[in-house]
Amino acid sequence: MTLTKLTSAIILLPLTILLTSCASTQKPDPVPNAIDLYLADLHKTEQRGGSLYCEKDEDNHQFKSCEAFNQLKQQGCYGNSTYAMSVELNYERLCNQIDRLKNAKLTKVNYFDLSSPNWWQAIPAEIIPMSGGIYSDDSWKIAQQNRQKLVSGKQLGELNLSNTSSDTATLELILATDKQACGEINDTFNLSVKLVADFDNDGIAELLLQGYRVDRSDTCRLGSGNSLGAGFTAMIKKPAENAPIEISPFPAN
Repeated sequence: MTLTKLTSAIILLPLTILLTSCASTQKPDPVPNAIDLYLADLHKTEQRGGSLYCEKDEDNHQFKSCEAFNQLKQQGCYGNSTYAMSVELNYERLCNQIDRLKNAKLTKVNYFDLSSPNWWQAIPAEIIPMSGGIYSDDSWKIAQQNRQKLVSGKQLGELNLSNTSSDTATLELILATDKQACGEINDTFNLSVKLVADFDNDGIAELLLQGYRVDRSDTCRLGSGNSLGAGFTAMIKKPAENAPIEISPFPAN
C-alpha cells in the first residue's frame, strides 16, 4: 500500500466510526399510543368542518376548527337545515371529546372485562338516550315516559331483549319493533367502546363510549330527521373490581 492510500485509510476510518456512532444514538420516533391515534382521527374529522347560519348578516359561515365553531356559536349562529343541525350536533360532541382528551392518560388499572362479549350487561340502562327525530312536545312526553319505563333502575343486561348483537367492543339492541303496513320499524340502540383511558386523573381506566338510538326499517320510509339528536358520547367508570358501573358526565360539569 502506498503512503497516500494508507493516509486516506487512516483518515476515513475515524470518520466512518463517527458516522456510525451518530446514527446509532439517534432516538427513534415515539410510537403513538391509543390516545394519540384516536385524537389524530378526531382532528381529521375536525378539519372537515361545516357551516352555521348567522342571522346578523343572513349568511352561512364556514368553520374547520373547534375554535372557529365555538366563535360562531357564541355569536348565535346555528344549523338552519336538518343536515346542518346534524353536523352542528356531531361537531359539538367532537369538540367536547377533543377537549376532554387533553388530560387523558393511559393506565394499567382497568376493572372492565372487555375480553367478554358481555362487557355491556352491567352498564346502567340509563345510558340509553331518547330517540332522535321527535318533533312535537306531546311526542316528546310520550317518548320520555316510555324510556323511563324501559330503563329505570335496570342494567342493560336486565332488559330481557331478544334481539341483541355484541362483541368485545360493540353492542346493538332492538329496543322495540313497530309493525306498520309498510313493514317493521325497529327502535335500535347501538353502543361502542372508543377508548380505554384515565380521564379524571384517579389512576383508574374509564371507558369512552359512543352510541346512537334511531329507527331502522328495510321497507318503510323514515323521515330525514330520524337520526337528528340521536347520537351521544358517554364515559363510564368502575372504581373497583366489585364496584357498580357509573355513568360519568361527558363533558364533565
